[in-house]
Amino acid sequence: MDIGKEYQEKLIQYPIRIPSMNKDETEFYILCLLAENELEEQKFNDLLLYLQEKRAESPLEFSIDMTILKGYDARTATKLNDSLILSKQLSGILSSGLDGNPRQCKRFLNTMDMRQKMASFKRITLNSQILAKIMEVEYFNPSLFRKMVELLGQNSLDIELKALESGNESKLKALIPWKDDLWVRQWIKIKPSLGDKNLIEYFYFMRSSVDDKTLVDIQKMSEQARKIFDGLVKHSDSIFREAKKNVDKLSMMDQTQILEGLYNDLLSDEKYVSDKFKYFVNWGALNEQLQITTLTYFDDIRGDKLTISLIPFVESFYAECTDKARCKEVMRRWAEENNKISKEIHKILD
Repeated sequence: MDIGKEYQEKLIQYPIRIPSMNKDETEFYILCLLAENELEEQKFNDLLLYLQEKRAESPLEFSIDMTILKGYDARTATKLNDSLILSKQLSGILSSGLDGNPRQCKRFLNTMDMRQKMASFKRITLNSQILAKIMEVEYFNPSLFRKMVELLGQNSLDIELKALESGNESKLKALIPWKDDLWVRQWIKIKPSLGDKNLIEYFYFMRSSVDDKTLVDIQKMSEQARKIFDGLVKHSDSIFREAKKNVDKLSMMDQTQILEGLYNDLLSDEKYVSDKFKYFVNWGALNEQLQITTLTYFDDIRGDKLTISLIPFVESFYAECTDKARCKEVMRRWAEENNKISKEIHKILD
């Protein structure tokens, strides 16, 4: 029993539900955070009061733009132009990916600011819009982020990104698994484009993320997601069943962070542990977005490390997977790499 919660419910009889921020509210919040860093304290307080008054005129349809900022002061509007562009760039993905959580939005911006300050100490300027766009991948699509780091080391990231941005699938090689990813489709359209940029310095100041060997960044998860992750790592069937019912209530970031944590937990042993494989695969099968990410993890799994006891979990994933063609491709590779599981895999494919 949750004693603290039970005690509070006896004292407080009126439940209060605070809704998540939508896209416009996230944009307004991000702009205010950026403006607070750009302006003197009194100037910022005056601007905030002005914006709150304008927002009160139409609270359900309020969306901030340069016209509203110029209504306060043209010089201030010019100064905040880049911040306004950045807030519009980030609001869509952060409002959906972070489920409108203001604390997580602020954490994202703090991390971005810290990296820009680190770069400035080395007399390097990181463009906020480019850095933010790469960080979105770091936060919401870790498998793609790792592949981008790998391609950067092979001097082929620019070619792959240009092909992805132009929709030229014939030139895509390493990033083919992400071409149909709904999140990636939305992300790649965000300005600025990255294929024609030198991204070495950006990834240099993100190397702590690349080199991190911990299971998962717990701080990026909501409290609810942390409880689910802890339960799945402890192989709790009851927690999985409950989480399965409510998975759509989690933000996409929480969903992918849990999946990444389970995958890293799987890799922490020399051999694939049955229970770890089970919860990794079962979580990855819950919806199409998770399935896409799980298939990219499958690309790195070697068939000779799989055992017959793991094949039923693969079969259950295949049954749920919407991209059966790609799943078959991975399974055929596993069968070629391991004769011991070949017969069982072909039973599934046939």
